[in-house]
Amino acid sequence: MKQNQTNSGKCNRWYRRRLANRCLVMGGWLLTGLVFCPAVVAAVGYPQDQGQQSVSGIDETKYFDDSLDLVDREPYDEIKLDDYNNNVVIRIIPLNTPPPNPIPADGYLQFEAPDLNENILQVPFSNIVSYRNFNQLLIDEADELIQSENYASAYRNLLYVYDHGGRGSPVIEKSIQNCLYQDGRLNYLAGNYELAISIFEEVYNRDRDFIGAGFNKKPIEVILDSIDLNIKKKFEAGKYDSVMMTLEQIGELYGKESLRMIDRWNGLMLKHSNDLIAESKTLAAQNKGKESHLKARQANRVVPNRDEALDLYEEIVDRFPIVFVGVTNNSAGADPLRLDLWGGRRVGRLTMRSVVEFSGLSDEGGRYEFLNGKLEQADEDGLAYRFTIEASESSQSIPQITALELASKMISMGSYERPDYRTSFAKVISTVEIEDENNVLIKLRRQFIRPEALVQFRYDDPFSGQPPKQNGKYVMTSKNDQIAVYNRNPEYSPIKDRQHPEIVEWLFKNASDAVDAIIGGEVDVIDRVPLAELPRLQGNASVQVEAYVVPTVHMLIPKLRNDFTRDKNFRNGLLRGINRESILNEMICGGNDIDGCEVISGPFPRGTEENDQLAYGYNTKVRTEPYNEKLGMVLVQTVQQQMIDKLVADGSKNPVVKRPTLVLCHTRDDIPKIACAAIQRMWGELGVKVDLRELAPGETIPPDDDWDFLYYEMSMQEPLTDVDTLFGEEGLVEDLSAPVQQSIRRLGYADSWQMAGLTLRRMHRQIRNDVSVLPLWQLKEHYAVRDNLREVGRNLIHLYHNVDSWRIVPRVKKEEK
Repeated sequence: MKQNQTNSGKCNRWYRRRLANRCLVMGGWLLTGLVFCPAVVAAVGYPQDQGQQSVSGIDETKYFDDSLDLVDREPYDEIKLDDYNNNVVIRIIPLNTPPPNPIPADGYLQFEAPDLNENILQVPFSNIVSYRNFNQLLIDEADELIQSENYASAYRNLLYVYDHGGRGSPVIEKSIQNCLYQDGRLNYLAGNYELAISIFEEVYNRDRDFIGAGFNKKPIEVILDSIDLNIKKKFEAGKYDSVMMTLEQIGELYGKESLRMIDRWNGLMLKHSNDLIAESKTLAAQNKGKESHLKARQANRVVPNRDEALDLYEEIVDRFPIVFVGVTNNSAGADPLRLDLWGGRRVGRLTMRSVVEFSGLSDEGGRYEFLNGKLEQADEDGLAYRFTIEASESSQSIPQITALELASKMISMGSYERPDYRTSFAKVISTVEIEDENNVLIKLRRQFIRPEALVQFRYDDPFSGQPPKQNGKYVMTSKNDQIAVYNRNPEYSPIKDRQHPEIVEWLFKNASDAVDAIIGGEVDVIDRVPLAELPRLQGNASVQVEAYVVPTVHMLIPKLRNDFTRDKNFRNGLLRGINRESILNEMICGGNDIDGCEVISGPFPRGTEENDQLAYGYNTKVRTEPYNEKLGMVLVQTVQQQMIDKLVADGSKNPVVKRPTLVLCHTRDDIPKIACAAIQRMWGELGVKVDLRELAPGETIPPDDDWDFLYYEMSMQEPLTDVDTLFGEEGLVEDLSAPVQQSIRRLGYADSWQMAGLTLRRMHRQIRNDVSVLPLWQLKEHYAVRDNLREVGRNLIHLYHNVDSWRIVPRVKKEEK
């Protein structure tokens, strides 16, 4: 007998099939074409003492998937046979119309029973005790679900019956109404008011006067009660804009019936706004600027555009100019030169300076500025550059440095025994000479297209063991778990007609909360907008969203500490087992198509439509390998089998090779956490177990060797020199192939952008061939600014790039918008 191996497909194909000329031999019976009653009995287990035999070869595979809810299965009917047939119950698909009710005494029922075999079967009506069609099965199950108060599942059953022949039946319609009513009642009692509202609205639309047991209330009464309690929850949570929106909606939906509740809540909102105004005035009188600011902002949120609240806020801003910045990355590890720590770099650029700073993009590569004077080419061959220290009115505010200090720092960077030694610097710079008290000359071993990028270092000594010196435009004056306060550095002279507002960074654990805060006016700017929330902000007239110049590149860096991770085929299998498109598009971008956010094939930035100057190292000819779970599984299994084969070849009789549990490290930021959780699940599908390890605040690299892969993100602003962070002698990536090492050496000889780009692109291809890193995606990062914060700027390198020009205003005129 041919076995039925399928467990899916439309049931109507069973009606169409005609299995003519099939034979089944059992107990001496030879039955052709149709299998009659004794065959049915034998198929389902006729008692052996009746002289019948069981049929061998019966397909045990269930056609109807019992793991699904009944309403989600292929439709079937059910018959129960008599005592003679051992009271068996069979799930069937009838070939003809179902028998009339009651079942007649004469005749046969022809059907198929896919759970048992593929034959057309037949049983006398006289042997059928009961017959239930699929609708009746659903109704009977719904009754049981209602008894257990599982109204949501019962409703699904009843709705199916309603849509498949039950429409117009008063019994079915009343059962559906009652099911909905009771499900809404349970959600109401459990405090799930939004769900209760949606359920009772369905009841209301079906029958406005329906009253179910347990409440003795009409649907509109329960709806308004639920809305009232839901508004209370939102009000207590400070979601005032949501409260106002709800009040507007219910007025449109329920008209006069909702007027009393709307009036009551409008009165409560007005009273709360007045209370906040009074608190703000009290706090201002106590010189508590931040607290007064927040109360005044909240007062305007509760009842927007009230003159009383706006007038107060104008007074507060004039007296206490404060900008609230919403952040999701804290200030741990602050350093202006950190390219791999978003929050640390942001705060580092606000509170610290480096002697040479990256200030933007030029037509080719980056643009750099020597803060204490000028840095210029000193000869015709491009083998000498001169630092000239100049006194100017603006330089009086920035940290001072002497020619001796400048030369000493660069000599230290070229000395192998020093902690701040940099291989890339030492390979290019030959000598450092002090010409006089204002001039330092550096000579190059060979021409190099961007020597300025090699001399970025801080004024203080980061290896001294002392806290970083705050020599930036602002200094941190206080900090707790949620708030960090920054004030203008007194060492910097105030600039005429500039506001220099106090800056308060407000740390949000949830990025969506930061978006809610800027929409509601509680913060003025968001440092890093969650990409999934971009459309919500871009559609708000009071918020402007801009992109940073430098994107972030994301990758997994392997730690080659076992035979598996050392095998590039194993690493390639892991890469092919990551659905990078899905993680990026669905989890990170929230389904939004964002220019500059794309899967990459190598470790270098691909650039964006507006800024492609950074793309000189990206090899577009190296294609991004698509997700292929089967290939990934094969590669992982093949590596394991090769290890077993090697042990056998070496004489082992019972070789056992177990895959290690991989440790995947990531920072505490949202994107790494979301991505690594998804990667853990996807690698699990390949048969590779993964443990996630979250790094401490301020850490981007594990302090020990207990890890196998590291999720690493980097703002690579100058691939020519930043590549050393990953692939240089002190880089993170281990065991580089000879071609990659050769490319790194060639970069030190790059005397043109053409040569630099060609070398980096060759390196890109070889890194992909070696699977030295597992490239993930590039993200185009954004910041968002409310219209009451001016002069933040566009095409920023970091948020505080133009902080000297920031100006907070109390309100925005309609004509300005």
